[in-house]
Amino acid sequence: MKTQQRPRNYAQQQYDRYCNLAKDSLGNGDRIAYEYYMQHAEHFLRVMNHQQRQSKQSVPVPPPPPIIPDALMNAEL
Repeated sequence: MKTQQRPRNYAQQQYDRYCNLAKDSLGNGDRIAYEYYMQHAEHFLRVMNHQQRQSKQSVPVPPPPPIIPDALMNAEL
């Protein structure tokens, strides 16, 4: 049985997708959705780091998104 291969940049696309969804959620004041999407983004960041170690390429992996500002963390919803 042949396994299905993902496109080479799949992890990067998904990382960007979930970071954007997290940013949008935070902009809407939904911290729960923000954390949910960030967990997915962090998974794909780990996948990219693993792929980079396996291929031993020096392609930089984007840093994780910034931490939620204290003003937003303490804001009442």
